[in-house]
Amino acid sequence: MNQLTLDFSTASKINTGKLSRQNEIIFRHLESGRTINTVQAREVYKVFNLHSRLSDLRNRSGIVIYDRMIRIGEMNCKEYSLKQFLK
Repeated sequence: MNQLTLDFSTASKINTGKLSRQNEIIFRHLESGRTINTVQAREVYKVFNLHSRLSDLRNRSGIVIYDRMIRIGEMNCKEYSLKQFLK
């Protein structure tokens, strides 16, 4: 069986070390079976551009990440998971 090799690098030319670390943090969070949304990413991990970090994981490592719209208070945002959401 082939082992999955993950690339946590980022397409950004600025702060590549910091952003690569953020990619790994977000992946480890999702890998643990939990979901994440922009509010959690900002408050817990200080990741202010979750969409870009998820884009790095999807495009550079080929990771399939599912999303759905949720409501937090009066704000709509997306929630992300490595597992497909039930309808």
